[in-house]
Amino acid sequence: MTIESELYQHLESNFSGPTFAWISENVNFRAAPSTYYIAPVVELISSEVLEVPYESSDVRRNYRFGLNILAPYDQGTSTTRTYITSLTNLYSKKDIATSNYKYYFEVLESRSGFTSTVSPEHFETPVYVDFRVYSA
Repeated sequence: MTIESELYQHLESNFSGPTFAWISENVNFRAAPSTYYIAPVVELISSEVLEVPYESSDVRRNYRFGLNILAPYDQGTSTTRTYITSLTNLYSKKDIATSNYKYYFEVLESRSGFTSTVSPEHFETPVYVDFRVYSA
């Protein structure tokens, strides 16, 4: 499995509440106006070979794990904050091992929200955490 697949599987198994919007996985998404969603996406930021010779060196890959929360418009932010707290407990400053990789997470952060471009009936709150993975 890929880094992304294992991390998505970990999220789906350990986080409950909103419906998953698998937009980044090329899954058709039609939001229901009264439903909360989380839109996960993993983005590679950089990679670095750590030793010489390069052919036999470990590689450090830095990623950003986006976990944007889409809340029904005019519902306030209380539920969104509860989801952010749950995500913080799950990922912020944690080391997590899946069957093929070990993930080293930084601090989970959230930003001010905005009317979603994905679904205009929703208010979107950006949530993300950077992490790194080492592989051969």
